[in-house]
Amino acid sequence: KLKYFGWALSDPELAVRKATFTTLQAIYKACFDEENSSGDDALDQNKLTNFTARFVQRSFEAAMDVDEGVAIEAVKLLRLLLDEGIFGEESVEDAVRDDDVDKVDWLIFDPDKSEELRREAMLFALSHMSTFHADDDDEEEEAARKAKTGSKGKAASATKDTEDEDVQQRSAEQLDELLAFCDRNVNTKTLFTVDLLVEAM
Repeated sequence: KLKYFGWALSDPELAVRKATFTTLQAIYKACFDEENSSGDDALDQNKLTNFTARFVQRSFEAAMDVDEGVAIEAVKLLRLLLDEGIFGEESVEDAVRDDDVDKVDWLIFDPDKSEELRREAMLFALSHMSTFHADDDDEEEEAARKAKTGSKGKAASATKDTEDEDVQQRSAEQLDELLAFCDRNVNTKTLFTVDLLVEAM
């Protein structure tokens, strides 16, 4: 049962904690695979959402684990939850506090942490920045536009120009969001941590 995995997240043995986070990543990925998203699997998703609401706080705590191997796997799991949209489920959303997310974000700027952990924290931060993940509608519109214009002549050239403009606009929006992120997390006394952000990326 899932609850045993939840209990194992707090096991005194670091090897057990790390293995549990790694196993949970595989369980989440399997459950939310697009090829298995109906029938009994839908029920499994409900069970997994309830499990997440109950134990997500433990995952945030483990991101600060004394063992960085455990912390890395915990941050990977948290990023997976974000990417799968599980944080948007009402029961899970109620269990996640803003300061929990902020603490994981701050790992990026911690000079005492390994580059691997800071990189995972950076990926986590990017996952909750709106400009760094494409909207499904945008992708569908892009595919339809390419199918309509084809790959020849002026139509293709115009499409390429539009794509370049879109990329430039999106890059500008991403830069603005990154700057705002740095502004929230870095002050004049810790300005050196911007280097850590760049290094983590």
